[in-house]
Amino acid sequence: VHTGRAASGRSVAVKCARDAKEIVAAKKEVEFYKRCAGGRNIVKYIGSQYKEATDRSPERFSFAMERAMFSLDKLMKQVRHLHGLAKDILIDLLVDCASALNTLKSRGIAHRDIKHLNILVFPGPRKGRKSQYLFKFCDMGVSSFVHDGGVMQTLVGTPHALCPAMADAHAHRQAKTRENYTREQCDLWSLGCTFYFVSTGKSPFPIDSKDSNVYANAVAEANRPEGAIAAERVCTDSGRYMYNYSYDIPNTTYPKWFRHCLAKLIGVLFSKEPTLEALDEMVSALEKSIEKKFISIESMDTFSYCDLKEVPQFSRNYPTLEEELGLKEGVEYRLIYENELAMFTNKLENQNRHRQYPPILYPVLADIPWTPKIWWRTIQDRQGMSKGTGHSSRSARFDMHSQVGEALNDCDKILEIVDLSKRILCMQLEMVGRISSLYHCFC
Repeated sequence: VHTGRAASGRSVAVKCARDAKEIVAAKKEVEFYKRCAGGRNIVKYIGSQYKEATDRSPERFSFAMERAMFSLDKLMKQVRHLHGLAKDILIDLLVDCASALNTLKSRGIAHRDIKHLNILVFPGPRKGRKSQYLFKFCDMGVSSFVHDGGVMQTLVGTPHALCPAMADAHAHRQAKTRENYTREQCDLWSLGCTFYFVSTGKSPFPIDSKDSNVYANAVAEANRPEGAIAAERVCTDSGRYMYNYSYDIPNTTYPKWFRHCLAKLIGVLFSKEPTLEALDEMVSALEKSIEKKFISIESMDTFSYCDLKEVPQFSRNYPTLEEELGLKEGVEYRLIYENELAMFTNKLENQNRHRQYPPILYPVLADIPWTPKIWWRTIQDRQGMSKGTGHSSRSARFDMHSQVGEALNDCDKILEIVDLSKRILCMQLEMVGRISSLYHCFC
């Protein structure tokens, strides 16, 4: 894909095809884009040009699309997103991907190659959004027209995002799957792989470029427990496939409630009969979610919580407010608002009601213990501790830089906490001063 300019002078993305096979595929891709015209989250087709072969040049076909800021892959490579997108960006991505799939379904199209490389990032509208980005599907070169209830057998797509039926065919080097697959089974599975990757920075299931059975056996329905969203291979012997499966998102920068919802959502996408309707319901709940925030003096951290346990797909084992805040059993907690002191309760509707700042949460104890994090001091220290684990010097440096970045983020967070606490306490003291003045006036 190259950068070009339309007749109007507008900057566009241009895709070129030079041989007969590529030209047929490119023209078919154009048909998909034309069919999706008007879809907010599908890249817009602008126009095409065909040049016949001459003595000096072969035939050529090119078409133009709207140009993005960058791809989701490039966004993920930014240092702050190496281990997962920020929560607000991820929620907008979930919303836009669900919208794109609804557009494809209404046009009778299966994308069949959804991944972070095929999602483009555009500047988005601020109104009604949680981030500044808008996401759109692109690269429909292996897409297919399919009616509702239709099935497919052709093996296409990216090896690390294939649904179980396609992964089995890939492992057996077959061009067609032994079992039919539907549009939902194909696209929702690869979307689940994409969501896991953009929330953790790694693929959910193990990949071995020399042995495609590693992935195929990990995702096989006969091996994968219900609800499992990731696996790690625990036996590397040739021909042996043993895995540890996990059910959670290992990104601790997300609130517990969001990790829970995201894991449940991906679990639904990885189910045997996933539906777009279930995805829409979960995504809609996340889009409308309103968080309540707290400043914890005990851990010098900020917490947010959103109660979505009424959504059927999220209800099971939904984390409580006490679990989110990490409250100790048997300890009384209180809240300091800018104009009120209150007892802490687990009823969320009583918290943060029409407040300018989140409340300060503190335990009623004579001494509040706090244990700071310990950060690696030097590269030599980090390397010394990694010698016994077989980690390379380069890996040790990367780990240290990640730790330094996390430490700097924590410093920024603590400064923000101190600033907010200062404002709240100053407002409390001003209120006490006004009450004291009134008392003296009446006395």
